[in-house]
Amino acid sequence: MKSILSFILIIVLVVSCANENSDQNLIYNSKIDINKKLLLIDSIKINYTKENIIGQIGASTFKWKNYVLFTDVINKQIVAFSSKFKFIKKIGREGKGPGEYIYSPFPIFSMEKTDDSLYLFSPKLRKINIYNSKLNYIESKNLDSKVIYQLVPALKSNNNFIFSAVYPYSVMKTKYYKKYKSLIILDEKCKFSEEVLKWDKIYYNKKILGFLGTNTNTLLTWGNKKKWYALQSGSFYINELDEKYNIIKTFGRKPIFYKPIPKKVDLVKTQSSFKSFVEYQTNVTDFVKIDFDRLNNNIFVQYVNITPDQIYKKNMFAGKWFLQIYNKDHDVIYDSQIKGVFLFVDKGKIYVLEQETPKFSLIKIYKLNNF
Repeated sequence: MKSILSFILIIVLVVSCANENSDQNLIYNSKIDINKKLLLIDSIKINYTKENIIGQIGASTFKWKNYVLFTDVINKQIVAFSSKFKFIKKIGREGKGPGEYIYSPFPIFSMEKTDDSLYLFSPKLRKINIYNSKLNYIESKNLDSKVIYQLVPALKSNNNFIFSAVYPYSVMKTKYYKKYKSLIILDEKCKFSEEVLKWDKIYYNKKILGFLGTNTNTLLTWGNKKKWYALQSGSFYINELDEKYNIIKTFGRKPIFYKPIPKKVDLVKTQSSFKSFVEYQTNVTDFVKIDFDRLNNNIFVQYVNITPDQIYKKNMFAGKWFLQIYNKDHDVIYDSQIKGVFLFVDKGKIYVLEQETPKFSLIKIYKLNNF
């Protein structure tokens, strides 16, 4: 049960039908080009040995330089492969010392082209572990301890770090969201600098505070020209920001397969037993990941409708996984169920984990038609 709860904690990033936003830079797009489809172009089968085995591939798997870095949620580490999926090494292990983690580590994506360091962080231990370009451990930095860091990737810009975080106060009150912001900026010494990005207005809705209190994550990804994107997990709106943390525009479209927000959720009851937790989770839609393809400026958003088998049988493939894709004009060009778990996009190629067994993992590679 412990491993599946850890898995659920990582993927519970819930989508909702947000209130209308009155900001003048809001773009609400309803256009969908139904001609867009995913075309299978290749597949990769990773046969496990004692050396390269991955306990369970996590949704935070990512591409970094010439490496594919799989997050292993069972063994609390990163398993590094080359861009051609040849095993290289394992990074980290379970523990609380230098280069160790109590959850699988989360990446900090740097937009600085001259930065050859890999940054991995442990939200619970409040520290960043830094590795060189050959994936060797260099040093650790302790994060400012005044906030609770969320279980999602972070960003690095101009020697500052951008984290999704909340203060250790009640997020079950609307005044919390009016007083605080959704992102924390730390300076190069990992000390608090400022807060940025106001909470979407949906977080002021008292009727769904039980729901919103479990959806305080903000998903982050880099774009082109030092633009970056932030998606608060209680709202489907995506914010485009510049390197000075100013909002350039806000856009979004309600996912086609989302489930309506449950009102008057009793948060205590949902945590009172494993059964009640499952009942709640299988009646909401979760945001899992946001990614950006620099080849064509497309933004990828993955969301999932969890099923009982996904939790009880510890089979993440039993859930219904969906991929929503925005083009450079912020129109939705794809929104459909996919077979498997979206891992990342790289140069127009979309990598999806389709099957995972104790002996191997199968990754399918797609591209959008009409590229």
